[in-house]
Amino acid sequence: MPIVDTIITVQNRAAASGVLMRLFPVLRKVAWIVIMLSLLIETGCISRSHKSVTIIIKGVENGRTYPPGTVLKPMIQVEPKTARIALQVYLNGLPFALGTTIQEPGEYQLRVEARGNGVHKAELVYFSILTRVNVKTVKWSFRPYPDGTADLEAVLVMLNPPVSVNQLSPSSCLLHLWIQLESTQSLKVVQKVVLELERMVHLKNRTTGHIEGTLLYFKANRDSFKATQLVFDEKYPAHLKGVFYGSVLKPFEERIYISNRNSRNNSLIRDLVKRYTIDLDGGVLGKPLPEGVDTIDKAL
Repeated sequence: MPIVDTIITVQNRAAASGVLMRLFPVLRKVAWIVIMLSLLIETGCISRSHKSVTIIIKGVENGRTYPPGTVLKPMIQVEPKTARIALQVYLNGLPFALGTTIQEPGEYQLRVEARGNGVHKAELVYFSILTRVNVKTVKWSFRPYPDGTADLEAVLVMLNPPVSVNQLSPSSCLLHLWIQLESTQSLKVVQKVVLELERMVHLKNRTTGHIEGTLLYFKANRDSFKATQLVFDEKYPAHLKGVFYGSVLKPFEERIYISNRNSRNNSLIRDLVKRYTIDLDGGVLGKPLPEGVDTIDKAL
């Protein structure tokens, strides 16, 4: 090999060695960063990706309304199972311990969060437990017309509501009825209708002065109420349904017995007139009472 070529080769090797020496600190830093990132990913501090998991909630169904007295016990599991995923459960925004039962009437939101090992997923379930209410029919009337329309008026009394009467509102009480639109030997068309509350009158005990209940007035005129007849049986019950808005939401639903024989309600009316007066001091909600109506007997 010529001397010139040898000198050039040695110089090239020396230059390459110098470049490697200068790059070594940089390469060492890069290697260190790669090692640290790997450790953080493995320990779960940094997520490589949101892994696919399924949160399974048993014991409660989303959107379900449960009857009074129901006892619920939510059970939760994650698929696939992994020890590195932690569950956090909240009921109406507060921590909830699994294994605890839910039986108080109210509206609920159950939130389940799964975290860890690259997973961050949440599931929501909404459900409610109904409360019992003491509702009776004071009087009612149903007047059908030949054109298929009808007028309907119903006065119900609710004694000892599940919340303070100050928390009641006309929009919280709805009367559900079933009407028959058409009937032949081969066809029976039955449809549910919902009547909104026209007004609500609080009842004050004559002896104690305490407000103990409320009268509920429902009315539908023939312009909006079309039916050949009302339907009342076990399959199509009349019932009052709604939600009281208080510190705790309490849905309610109560079946109502309505009969053409108003004589069965006469004793109830006499008892109401004897025991209660109308509370006009903030006790009339919705449409106002007619002028001069200040006692139950006048209101009925």
